[in-house]
Amino acid sequence: MAHQVLRIAGSSYSGSTALGYFLNTFDGFLFGSELYKLLPSFVQAYSPPRITPCDWCGMHCPVWSDTLRASILGKAGSSLADVYEALFREQSAVRVLVDGSKSVRWYLDAPMDALPLTYVVAVKHPLRLLASFVYNDADLIPRGRRDSLEACALYLAQRREDLLRYVDATCVRLRRQYEAIFELAASSRHVVCHTDSADDVQRTLERLAGHYATTFDLARMNAKPCHALGGNRSLVWQVRGYASGPGQPARDQARFEYYREQGAGAIRQDNKYEILFDARTQGSIRGSSAYRALAAVLDGE
Repeated sequence: MAHQVLRIAGSSYSGSTALGYFLNTFDGFLFGSELYKLLPSFVQAYSPPRITPCDWCGMHCPVWSDTLRASILGKAGSSLADVYEALFREQSAVRVLVDGSKSVRWYLDAPMDALPLTYVVAVKHPLRLLASFVYNDADLIPRGRRDSLEACALYLAQRREDLLRYVDATCVRLRRQYEAIFELAASSRHVVCHTDSADDVQRTLERLAGHYATTFDLARMNAKPCHALGGNRSLVWQVRGYASGPGQPARDQARFEYYREQGAGAIRQDNKYEILFDARTQGSIRGSSAYRALAAVLDGE
């Protein structure tokens, strides 16, 4: 069997995790999500070492086994290429490993010469991306002001200049990030997926299924195990941060149902920007040069 790697690249909140769960329904595919969290450069950067459990199994996973983890941690300078090799060695039935590490930083450290490689670049409309960054930044919106989106919007309206400065800086950072992503992806076969468009997600999945000569069934999301590491539905956040000892935390069924509903054909658009940003603020954001430059890179306007 010829093993292959499919890498999802994109920013945080780009829809990469949902896309990975969709790809996990492909026959012979395994979505590992943030595989860089197996590397010594990540694990050993914390004290105590930060061990990321499988979203599905918890700490005891037949895919991300203790043996596999030890083989990666025991090799100085391990890269994602070593993760791929170890996974295919232990899981011979996996034909395509989907890596959701997203960042150019991790992908550049693991040049791919031995395995066929494809990139999927996950993008969203820039206002949707920006709203997610704004909403999730605890320095911008304190936890005590998050009772509802409306409460967040009121808080932001009272600090409009701070919000606009934050948005401009985020636009610059995202533009640079995506420019680097597209430069990297151009060296390999790649497709761009607008994850906030149900039609584009469907087209992307059909295109990939044709390329890999396989089939997929999004209805399987509620049945097929997805051994993802540290995605945004990671169980680790359900048990007071990263797990450091034995035990299997309960599955996050609510998040799973969210993705299952998407997979049933109701891919959701996250339109919280319509609440967080009033009309005046939206106009100011759209009129900024930093926003226009980001939109041009994402082709989102």
